Amino acid sequence: MEQYQPPNRVDRTPSERTPSERTASDRMADDRTPVGRTPDDRMATGRTAGVESAIASPVPLGLSFLAFATAVIGCYYASFIIPYGGVYARSAVGAVLLASGIVLLLTGMRAFHSAHSMTATIFTAYGGFLLAIGLVFLPLFSAFPLTSGTIDVGIGGYGLALGLFFLCWAIFAAILFVGTLRRNTALMATTALLCLAFLLLAIGQFVPSITLLRIGGWVAIIGALVSWAAAVASILASERGEGLNIPATADRFAVAE
Repeated sequence: MEQYQPPNRVDRTPSERTPSERTASDRMADDRTPVGRTPDDRMATGRTAGVESAIASPVPLGLSFLAFATAVIGCYYASFIIPYGGVYARSAVGAVLLASGIVLLLTGMRAFHSAHSMTATIFTAYGGFLLAIGLVFLPLFSAFPLTSGTIDVGIGGYGLALGLFFLCWAIFAAILFVGTLRRNTALMATTALLCLAFLLLAIGQFVPSITLLRIGGWVAIIGALVSWAAAVASILASERGEGLNIPATADRFAVAE
């Protein structure tokens, strides 16, 4: 009759090993295990954390849509490609901003889940701002009828309300800029240009001044280009190890937390 042989020590979990079989690493694991949990629980938690860390970063997507929406706003107010004040142009811009706001809100929620506090705050706040602007620009919520030829949003109470909206966002963008001072060059430049662009747009609505609106639009376009560059750098940096030669400049400009 064969005598029962226990499984090899290496095939058993730390909690199943006898005191004589336990190694120094097992005892260290016991020391690091919180009260009420076993080393096996800690190993399972480590495997779960490894799966979560494999989820892609939401930063490149957020930066891309931030740039997309900002470029559309800039082109509209700079009267570049699309005419400023045109009703049908406003409708198209409103739809784009509304869709971009939804994407940025979802991206920001994902960034919060990934513990990317700064980018999560930027994406979520800007997404909500774009949603509101998009609704204002859409004909259903606009104070101007679709049958009118063009509208000048820099004149009247409507322009003052929009200017106040832009001013509040410029102040918030300045707060975000202060939060990025010790983080990343790309985020610093993006938030600084957003702050300057919307400050100029706000003043242009208050005065009103078409010149300031044009300048603010071009600053917004530059900010969008910077955000797009940061998105490209972040994508390239995330693909390191896939056979790509990543320039050192991309590493410095990539946004990662």
